[in-house]
Amino acid sequence: MLDYTVLTLAAKRLIAFDAKAVQWHNGFMQRSFQLFTSVFCLLVVGLLTSCHSAMRAESVTRAEIEAQPVEIVTLDGRVQKINVRFALTPAEQQQGLMYISQLPAGHGMIFPMRPPRVAHFWMRNTLVPLDMIFIAPGGVIVKIATRHDTQSDKTTRSDQPVSAVLEIPAGQAAKWGIGVGDIVRHKLAAF
Repeated sequence: MLDYTVLTLAAKRLIAFDAKAVQWHNGFMQRSFQLFTSVFCLLVVGLLTSCHSAMRAESVTRAEIEAQPVEIVTLDGRVQKINVRFALTPAEQQQGLMYISQLPAGHGMIFPMRPPRVAHFWMRNTLVPLDMIFIAPGGVIVKIATRHDTQSDKTTRSDQPVSAVLEIPAGQAAKWGIGVGDIVRHKLAAF
């Protein structure tokens, strides 16, 4: 027969072990719940913030966007303002400035690239010479190409991913002292 004292001692050890396991388990579960709650709250705040930003972006009309000029801040601190039309849809981007017979100084068209990518631009059916200003994410100008070969299918590459391309009358960038490293900004659009 088994001795009661041996069984009692074994039962006490088992109960003590279970109590420690339960304490460890409860502590682990409490920390896990706190971590889950924190992460969940951060995700909810992030989602609400992005939804608010998206709603703001969707509530801004084309007229509101285009009423604000693009500003180019040169390395020496000068600010040049340019009135632009935004080519937002694929059809608008394909059309670009084709068939436009005049493009006054201080005006242009901007082609947002979402997501940023290496851009290829040509002058097919473009009647006016252009400066093509390639803008990297963050708004930094990384390349300027002046094209006088109107109606040409020859392409000009950005050489690196860009978030936008700004087209203005040819020679305007040099006249205003705009160069690589300058910053392009807009009050309602991010580059």
